[in-house]
Amino acid sequence: MASARDGANEVHALAIYRDQMNKEFETARQWKENWGFLAVHEEQPPRGFSETSVKYIVGQGKWVNARKRVPDGSSEGLAAAASEQASRTRLSMLEESSMPTTLVKPCRVVTDGSDRECVVDDTSGIQSKDVAKMMTAHNVQALGETVGIRGLDPREKFRAPSTAAQEIGWRSPSKSNPTRGLELFGVSRHGRKDKIKTLFDMVP
Repeated sequence: MASARDGANEVHALAIYRDQMNKEFETARQWKENWGFLAVHEEQPPRGFSETSVKYIVGQGKWVNARKRVPDGSSEGLAAAASEQASRTRLSMLEESSMPTTLVKPCRVVTDGSDRECVVDDTSGIQSKDVAKMMTAHNVQALGETVGIRGLDPREKFRAPSTAAQEIGWRSPSKSNPTRGLELFGVSRHGRKDKIKTLFDMVP
């Protein structure tokens, strides 16, 4: 934006900028009514195009991993097609006032018998600092004793990994993760036994 040092009047420059932004917002608001017909076209039948990991034996006790598309009629293929159909439905319902889905998902925290709702819906997100603290593991000093707040596991509050550390352990088996582990075809004799610990298990 031009400044007084450039010889421009700052009040006029701000007025021009404000008018331009109002024009952009008004154009976006009226686009669906004026030009929405351009986006209407016949959609192809939903197909998930889902892939899975497969193991190929190449001889002499050697094998390789590869990605292969699952058949459309299989359970995984049908689930992927249903997911695509649901995605199309959500896209058709989007409006100017639609709020984006946040990284955190609806969740609750149970502490000392009390049940507290932390995230209400898919678009509200975390509303306060106190709620964010309740969702993480921490200690609270009360009446001369320390109370441990378990919080929530990452998979219980996030839709996808939000840090590099979470990407590494996202598929690690746990109470909140019913999916299979990283080793799809076993770990032979070099495997490590899974032992899941929380923060409070490691504190004597």
